[in-house]
Amino acid sequence: MTTFIRGNVGDVIAVVFIGLLLGFWTRAWWQGGVVAFVIALVMESAQLFLQTQNTARDVLLGAVFDWWDIGAYIVGALLVLIFEYALRRHPFFQPRRTT
Repeated sequence: MTTFIRGNVGDVIAVVFIGLLLGFWTRAWWQGGVVAFVIALVMESAQLFLQTQNTARDVLLGAVFDWWDIGAYIVGALLVLIFEYALRRHPFFQPRRTT
C-alpha cells in the first residue's frame, strides 16, 4: 500500500502541481494539463531510453520505466483539465461588464 501511495499518487500530485502552475501562464484552459502531461511523458520516456547507471539522472528523472506511471500521469492531467475548465467557467473569473 505504501509503494502505491508513494509511487502512483505521488505521480498524480506531481502532474497536478505542474499543470496548475502552468495554468497561471496559459490563456486556454486546457494548455496547463496537456503541457504537464507532455513533460511527464518525456521524463518517463527518458527513463526507458536512457538506461545508464547515473545517480544524478536517476534522482532527477527516476530510475525505472513503468506503465503505471503513465496511467498516473493521465489521471493527473485529467484532474488539471477538469479543475481548470470548472475554474475558468466560474462567474468570479469572468470579465466584468462596465457600463
